[in-house]
Amino acid sequence: MAMKPSAHSQKRSTSATAELEASLVYLQLSYILDDLGLVGMRDWMKTQSEEELTHAQQFADHMLDRDATPQIGTINSCTEGQQRHRSFRGIPGSRAEDLRHDPRPGCCRPERERL
Repeated sequence: MAMKPSAHSQKRSTSATAELEASLVYLQLSYILDDLGLVGMRDWMKTQSEEELTHAQQFADHMLDRDATPQIGTINSCTEGQQRHRSFRGIPGSRAEDLRHDPRPGCCRPERERL
């Protein structure tokens, strides 16, 4: 007969699920930023995504070391964020080509202008 997970295990599973969801959000944002040509921001978001995956694994490892089985909960989709992205692209000044205010060379400029 399976034992009911302890409150501690449930909290750790909830934390692991939250970390996985955060990782997916960061990953989706990296795709959107790549589409906008903001490669520096894209790379930062990808790094954040990987960091959240590491956190999720740490929670799971903590549980496994104590003979508890991590349970990944429901993870929401990024569809709503994609819809916001489509509406964001219609705002004047929101295109990567319009983001030329940063004084650092090559920052916030499309690849073709960096050459």
